Amino acid sequence: MYSGGIPFMDILLNEVDWIDNLRFDEDYECEYVIVANAWIFQNCTIERRGEQYTALDSSGTERGWIQYYDVEGKEEHGKEKCIVVGRENKVVHDAPVNEKYPILVGRPTRLEAEYKRVGIGEIQTGFVKRWEISARVV
Repeated sequence: MYSGGIPFMDILLNEVDWIDNLRFDEDYECEYVIVANAWIFQNCTIERRGEQYTALDSSGTERGWIQYYDVEGKEEHGKEKCIVVGRENKVVHDAPVNEKYPILVGRPTRLEAEYKRVGIGEIQTGFVKRWEISARVV
């Protein structure tokens, strides 16, 4: 278990369009619960590369990364979902370049549509798709 604060990522506010449907669930018994859409990883595999994990497409090209915090090293990966929190909008010569989503990474709990946050990351836009609406992240 990771203890202490977790800095998210070094992102300039003017380079991200933040998702506006994220909200805190004030009626839930846990103090900090985010309600958001859960997404699944698609068309990529997640492999360990040093301290982080890398999302690779079928040709082995890196399409994103994940940093796990609240996961034992021996735990099996593959059940994770992600919560998209924004969309990077970097532009070069008036055209978007490798648009990416900053994400929270969660694993299912025993409750339906609930995920425990286990990490953070970033993934290119074509490598995730919406899976579940109004999931809870604890």
